[in-house]
Amino acid sequence: MDSTIIPLHLHWPPQLVRLLSSTPALAAAVLLAAAISFVLNWATTDRSIPKITSSKSWFATRQDFAAHGVEIIEKGFNQTKSGVFRVTALDGSDLVLISPEHWLAICKKKDEEVAPARKEFFLCDLHGAPFEEPFLYRYLGARMPGFDRHLDVISEALDEGISSVLDQGSDYSAGACKRVIMQPQILHVYSHVIWRVILRKNFKAEVVDIFEQYSATLIPVMKRLKAQRPMMARITASFSSDVRHVNAQLERATAFFTPIFEQCAQAFEQGLSSSSVDNDWFEELIRMAPPEKRRDYKYLTNILIGFAFTFVFSPGPSTTQVVYEFAFRPDYVDLVLDEAHDVLGERSESWSFTRDSLRKLSLLDSFCKETHKHHPTAASNLMKKIHKTQTLPNGVVLPAGTIFEVVMTAAHLSNSNFQNPAEWNGRRYHDLRQRMSPTATGSNKYDWGSATRDDVNFGYASHMCPGRWAGCSIAKMFLIKLLARYQIRPEDGETERYKDIHSGQYILPNPTKHIIIRPRHLTVQRA
Repeated sequence: MDSTIIPLHLHWPPQLVRLLSSTPALAAAVLLAAAISFVLNWATTDRSIPKITSSKSWFATRQDFAAHGVEIIEKGFNQTKSGVFRVTALDGSDLVLISPEHWLAICKKKDEEVAPARKEFFLCDLHGAPFEEPFLYRYLGARMPGFDRHLDVISEALDEGISSVLDQGSDYSAGACKRVIMQPQILHVYSHVIWRVILRKNFKAEVVDIFEQYSATLIPVMKRLKAQRPMMARITASFSSDVRHVNAQLERATAFFTPIFEQCAQAFEQGLSSSSVDNDWFEELIRMAPPEKRRDYKYLTNILIGFAFTFVFSPGPSTTQVVYEFAFRPDYVDLVLDEAHDVLGERSESWSFTRDSLRKLSLLDSFCKETHKHHPTAASNLMKKIHKTQTLPNGVVLPAGTIFEVVMTAAHLSNSNFQNPAEWNGRRYHDLRQRMSPTATGSNKYDWGSATRDDVNFGYASHMCPGRWAGCSIAKMFLIKLLARYQIRPEDGETERYKDIHSGQYILPNPTKHIIIRPRHLTVQRA
């Protein structure tokens, strides 16, 4: 039997039916419902953690954070007594920011309670890059012990790289100088260095070209994805021709590495301690790989490229910032070079680097650390996720599901453990180091790259960067070679240090500014 469908509105009160039959009244009802929903949401929201906006906006929006993120973080840190506040992040989501003292209190928690957060724009299945693959970081950590045995190869590769970008095709005669935008050149030199270290006798310039094309396509993709909600990012990545190009470069690299992987895999399966390739980078990668991935050469190539990416694009911007600082502080250049000649010898062409000699370049190290404090890669970083509700020492509750980062720049520049922390002082850590006994416990706490409670730029506890010593060492070797061989200065007419570029919490060296370069030996000959 057919059922009778009775219009629902017949059961409504007649006054309500007449009201909803009027278009203006219906519109008013919709607006009223929206207003009530907003008020209820506002009333039930946990406002124990205040939300901070810039001085130019009443509302917390992703656009406000994109344009003024560094200012917002500094404002929140200085104005919030609890040391805990919220912002609307680049992707529109809520991001909690906490002071280092609170971050240090919970960063040692087990992963079941507090763990590194997966950044959606880093996910491998979006664009092929391996930055959220746990195996990448296990491999990276395994390669760091004994990294100083590669210093001779690094030194030689730096010489080749620096010469290729600053000397080849350049005419320095008749007092001519070269105008250089530094960061792309530094990234190219570092790409050359890390692949020379990894590939050794199998090195070919082709792999640097593949890697640079891969990176040049991947970085803009990640920038677009990080400003989108996770679902939208997945849709964008699915239809992106740039993502396909990233994977095409990955296929090229896989084809390049496959013969090496094949020999290493065969040696491992035969129980041999080494392969005919005699390359422990590849042999250890095969040995450490999950069994089901040991013959997945695209996966292994991805891990290797991720390793190289970390050692190029993490220290690259920081090195650029130090070059800018030296260009505007020529008095420090002389001090640093005097120390280098005392430690390494008078002839820079004959310099040989060791772990010990690098540490003795104390003024250079201090200059780098102070610059990194004032010009880090981000005003907040080290994203984590709460999996089990946490109560901070000050009583603030972070419920499960909270995504948070630690405030860096604002905290470091107001650290009461240092005298005048916000005032730039290139000798700060050198002088502090001189007051300590070299054999004292924690004597390296003032070294650039040390992860301490006073400097969380490199993380702390379980969230420490495993490659921090290696990355800082490569940067210091590059810098001292650059200063020994070339005079550097800012563009004509520039008297104030180049200002950084900000995007959300991220801080970048100005990519439009030039450094003026001229070889020192030509200056000496002319004199």
